[in-house]
Amino acid sequence: AKDALQVGRFDVVQRQRRVLARGRFEITLGRGARPQPLRGVAALLLAATAGLVVVISLLPLATVVAGAFTRARGPVMRWGEWTTANLERVLVNAPDPIINTLIYAGAATALSLVFSTAVSYLLVKKRNILTPAIDYLAVLPLALSGTVIGIGLIMSFNQGLLPLTGTAAIIVLAYLIRRLPFGVRNASSTLYNIPNSIEEASISLGVPPMRSFAAVVLPLMIPAIAAAGVLVW
Repeated sequence: AKDALQVGRFDVVQRQRRVLARGRFEITLGRGARPQPLRGVAALLLAATAGLVVVISLLPLATVVAGAFTRARGPVMRWGEWTTANLERVLVNAPDPIINTLIYAGAATALSLVFSTAVSYLLVKKRNILTPAIDYLAVLPLALSGTVIGIGLIMSFNQGLLPLTGTAAIIVLAYLIRRLPFGVRNASSTLYNIPNSIEEASISLGVPPMRSFAAVVLPLMIPAIAAAGVLVW
């Protein structure tokens, strides 16, 4: 079922790409619509629906928090018996797994944001004959299960000029590949809303292209990059 869901996501992304390829779409950034307050039954229904979605999405997190303070013996958890021994063991006696997780995830997130921003800029603003192939490869991890990606990385980097198997680098690389589509799609969505005329005006005033991107385009992409960072992390 999980593999079928991933293939379905990949198919949706490819359909989206074909629709966007039919024409050029830009939205000039400006003032948004004024918020209209809701009152009465409509406001209550909307608030209840939003609250239900938030509660359901937080249930797995609540389970993790409850499990962290539940006494356990091996895989058997004794619900109702509370303890702080689990946190003591993780944070004091053996903190290496937590530290490694934070370091690897942080490195993968930083690399993914840089790579996703560059790939998205090439896909949206620098379209050429290779754009469809790059776009296809960028979203391909959505159609592959994590097991397949892991086995592929082990077979590719087990020996040769770049042996990464057994090192932290291959874990970071796996994270990067696995979450790349989320970063690319978030960054691309903002780039579609940034008219080319803004960057072209900067270049026409004598600012080099790379500096124009860093000073003009990149600041407008910060909200999308932050959202991509949350998803990738």
